Amino acid sequence: MARQMTKSQSFSCRAMERVWIMTSRFLLWLIGVAIPVFIAACYGMPYQYSKRGRVVDRQTQEGIPNIMVTCVRAGNDQFSIPSWDDGRFELSYDLPCDDVRLTDTDGVDNGGEYKQRVVSFCDTCGDIVVEMDKAVP
Repeated sequence: MARQMTKSQSFSCRAMERVWIMTSRFLLWLIGVAIPVFIAACYGMPYQYSKRGRVVDRQTQEGIPNIMVTCVRAGNDQFSIPSWDDGRFELSYDLPCDDVRLTDTDGVDNGGEYKQRVVSFCDTCGDIVVEMDKAVP
């Protein structure tokens, strides 16, 4: 024979159910807010823009690896990245550069020593392709 709940037991169950629902909602809200904040704190905010480019030898049109690509803004270096093995690079930034300076930092290890080159940065243009000349010995 099944026992019936008393009025106080029924109230107690409904109250516990409400507490459980409110606690669950709070924990879901906390997870929804906390996780993005922790990700941003650990890894930084994602960049707003990116620009791709390629550094090539003027004569052979082959990509040049390990050319240091530097974003210059208001005469100050903002950040530098090396070009990849095929000469490609990608600049990720929040504020566009004024100029991009390309410097051969490894000398003859990448097929020859190249002259430094500075090109104007165009935020609205397509990919950047920079042809570099070999330095005269």
